[in-house]
Amino acid sequence: MLEVVGEVYPDAKYQRCVVHFYRNVFSVVPKFKVKLVAKMLKAIHA
Repeated sequence: MLEVVGEVYPDAKYQRCVVHFYRNVFSVVPKFKVKLVAKMLKAIHA
């Protein structure tokens, strides 16, 4: 589907859902560092 979006909507920009981005990040971060990484992500998106 992502490959076709560029053909159908050539000027559209792809933006990932922030919630799913966070979930993907937290799935690979060690449990003891989740709070630290969450603070970093909040600062980046602020």
